[in-house]
Amino acid sequence: MGSFYDGPTGAFGKDRMLRKGADFSLLRAKGQDHRGHRLLFSWLPAPDGVSRLGLVVSKKYHRRAVHRNRARRLMRECFRLTEGRFSQPVWAVLVARRGMSGQKLMGVQRELLYHCHQADLLAKKEGDDEDSR
Repeated sequence: MGSFYDGPTGAFGKDRMLRKGADFSLLRAKGQDHRGHRLLFSWLPAPDGVSRLGLVVSKKYHRRAVHRNRARRLMRECFRLTEGRFSQPVWAVLVARRGMSGQKLMGVQRELLYHCHQADLLAKKEGDDEDSR
């Protein structure tokens, strides 16, 4: 009952979160950034071979904690739903921007998928080749 299923369709446990300042510093120094209207997406190929996520939602985003917690839940769920499509494990940090306030899951997930596509992180589908475009 206390264990988490470790897969793209299971729960996203605390052991899959980036929590140490050194990990955030590594992402800031060596990672790539993609800035959008709703969020900032920083990523780095996973040094340990396991996809991990860090979330940043400051008081600049919203003064009330209930709004900041909703932003965290949305970003965590979007990453959980998207990580199964990655071509490689990544460490990622998602930073909420004010444009995310009041957004639904689909809008945030659409932007995350856009950033992942720009970063060429999504696995290619079978039959999806460059010549057919």
